[in-house]
Order: sequence, then C-alpha cells, then structure tokens
Amino acid sequence: MKSSKIVMMTVMIAAVAMLSACAATKQARSVEASGFLNEYRSELRPGDKSKDEVSLRYLKPNLDLKHYKKILLAPVTVWDNPAHPLTAEQRNDYLMLADSFHEVLSEKFSKDYEMVDQFGPNTIRMQVAIIHGEKSSVGLAFISKVIPQARALNTLWSFATGKPAFTGEVNVEFKATDADTGELLFAGADKRVGTLKLLDKSTMSSWGDVQNAFTYWGDLATYRFCQQRGDANCEKPKA
Repeated sequence: MKSSKIVMMTVMIAAVAMLSACAATKQARSVEASGFLNEYRSELRPGDKSKDEVSLRYLKPNLDLKHYKKILLAPVTVWDNPAHPLTAEQRNDYLMLADSFHEVLSEKFSKDYEMVDQFGPNTIRMQVAIIHGEKSSVGLAFISKVIPQARALNTLWSFATGKPAFTGEVNVEFKATDADTGELLFAGADKRVGTLKLLDKSTMSSWGDVQNAFTYWGDLATYRFCQQRGDANCEKPKA
C-alpha cells in the first residue's frame, strides 16, 4: 500500500512538472485576414511556424530598420465584423483588451525606440487591431488540466480541433508603414489559443490566455525588430 502511494505521488509530481513546463499559449492552426488588412490581402503569405513567424505575413523585400528611431503606435482598435456584431458587454471587454495590448506594446517598443505621437521621418507607424477574442472557462479549464481522465480527453480534443476545450483565444492583425512616405513595411495576422499549462496564475483569469498571447506578441515584435535592425543577441519570445 505504501509503495503504491509513493508511485501515485511520483506520477502526480511528474504530471505537474509537465504541465508547468509547457507553453501558456500556442499558435492556432490557421487564420484568415479581415477587412483591416483588406488593401494588403494579396500581399500576405503563410508564415513559417518553425521560425516563429505569424500565420499570415508580408515583409518588404530587403527591409532595413536601422534608420528608424521612432515609433508612432496608434491606439489598438477593435475590428467589428458586420455579420456578427458585438454585444455591449463584448465591446466593453474588447475595449479593455485593446487598452491592455496597447500598454504591452508601448512598454516593449519603448525599450528600443522613442515613442511619438506625430508623423515624421525615421518613424514607423504601427496599427494593430483585435479581430476576435474569447474568454476561457476558468473552472472547467482547470478541471480538464488536473483530472487525468479529463486531461486525456482534452488532449484528444486539442488534437482534433487544434485548441484545448475551455481555453481562451484571440486573433490580431497589424500593419506598419513609413510614417513619412506611407510605404508599407510589414503586415500580418495571427491567432493564439490557450494550452493545457497548469501552473500559470494568469490562467486563473478568464482573459488570462488572451493576456498571455499579448505578452508573446509584444516579445515577438521586439524580436523581429531586433532582427531587421541587424542587431546581435536578439532574444526569441517564449510562448
């Protein structure tokens, strides 16, 4: 009896370690561009997931960001789908998320660039939109991660659908132009979903998976900017 308890405890510890080690969010299997990127839709190409690229992307050939010293970050917007209009409650939630994402991006970009509010030379104009977001069902998501049988079923569900049950999701789009000439520098669309990670306090919030995605995208953006400047020791984002 004693040995069986030790075995069970060992299995539980191993399971918790595995859950805590996995990424908090992951890239969704696919995403479609919305009207936000409509004028650039024909320029978008599938990204390479093995290189941490967003699902759909455009990058100006031979882009060099060395001479850009400033970023004009427009307020993050909410892109409403006329076919599925948001309710008042959803719109309030989305506006809260937009403010949060703007804060994340401002904090990340300000480490390398002067943040400005006027058009001008040597400035990148960044526009970002939240296209869709969903809360996680905190209680059900927690149960599906902790109880072995439920976790096994959720693993199968995730394999079939690309997303664990009860987790949150969000997709965003972005475009960056030269703030002086209006030339498109890069653009893209991406979607991320929650995972079966357990030991992450942010997932105790219904919007935790979405907030984790925002942090990832902020880190990814600074990583890409670092690469395009040709800097050394660019730090890859952690999901």
